[in-house]
Amino acid sequence: MLMNLFMLILGVLIINITHLISAIGNWRESLINKYSRKSFFAAYSLASSLALLLIIFGFYQRDFITIYEPPIWGIKFNKSIMFLSFWWLTSQFFNGYIKQVTKAPALAAIAIWSFGHLCANGDLHSLIMFGGFLLYALTGLYFKWQKPTPKTTYHYKHDIYALVTGFIAYIVIGLAHLYFTGIIVF
Repeated sequence: MLMNLFMLILGVLIINITHLISAIGNWRESLINKYSRKSFFAAYSLASSLALLLIIFGFYQRDFITIYEPPIWGIKFNKSIMFLSFWWLTSQFFNGYIKQVTKAPALAAIAIWSFGHLCANGDLHSLIMFGGFLLYALTGLYFKWQKPTPKTTYHYKHDIYALVTGFIAYIVIGLAHLYFTGIIVF
């Protein structure tokens, strides 16, 4: 049990640190200049992949240790905000107005996803994983909000593309959720 917990904590730390380094422009650029762009992204990809494996094994091979009792409305609330999370996640890849408002829709989506799952789950491993991702997303959003918004042209139709793509992702992940977590969403 302790090894699974250690793997989960290490995975969350590695993925958060690598992604925050990428989000903080000064650190990222100095590392790219020092080691080369190719080396930076190779190390970034390797660290992220390792972290993902640690999170998967650490989370799914766990003993269920209750830390808090989730609120009675937690599961329904989580299900109701997941569509928003997927919509904003896909908005990262389009130049819609959501991107202009949030500056980092993928980070906002991770914050929504994490918060929703913390409302629905009260076990130790969920608290570490979703709490870690929530902390990462809020920290990343803070750094993004410190930077000026890039000048680009935003289009409402891109928000519609993101809405449709997000809806499809929501349905696919919702249906597949049972197979990779054992929890029925729909």
